[in-house]
Amino acid sequence: MILVQGVPPSAFDLTPPPLPDASSSQTAPFSWHAYPLGVKTECSLDLAAFQPCSSPRTYHRLAAGTHSLRVRILGTPADTAFGVSWQIVGPGAPETAIDSGPPAATTSRSAPFAWHADQPGARFECSLDGGAFAACSSPRTYKGLALGAHSLDVRAVNFAGQVDPSPAVWAWTITAS
Repeated sequence: MILVQGVPPSAFDLTPPPLPDASSSQTAPFSWHAYPLGVKTECSLDLAAFQPCSSPRTYHRLAAGTHSLRVRILGTPADTAFGVSWQIVGPGAPETAIDSGPPAATTSRSAPFAWHADQPGARFECSLDGGAFAACSSPRTYKGLALGAHSLDVRAVNFAGQVDPSPAVWAWTITAS
């Protein structure tokens, strides 16, 4: 329970999210009890303007970093606010793996691929034959490829913006039939 001078200890009880001080969860559920029952409350996440809110309240898709939630009881002296802070740590850089691709030597000018990352919700970027990385999704088929050696680099980017420092690489050669 959080105590504020001049407010009886039983006037407000804010329960922080059920996670340690540092978490990799992007979700933070809160509940509070304001007395007397039925009083109106407002919330401010990360110093944003106060908005009407009620308990329970869950915040989703929070970025890595320090966060704070302030809840104030309307009608109390100076609209008394109570708060908690917590930190979301990035989960570390993701790892990318290519699950399937063309054989090492093929006559096909199409190259179907599938890949994944070790972190849910990661997005992907691909580079074909040393080109610039661009957004891509799995599965994907490259068509109309020229004869010769080719490579595909795939890297995952997690919710915190961390990029796989060692993209997964698949190399193959298209030969004449």
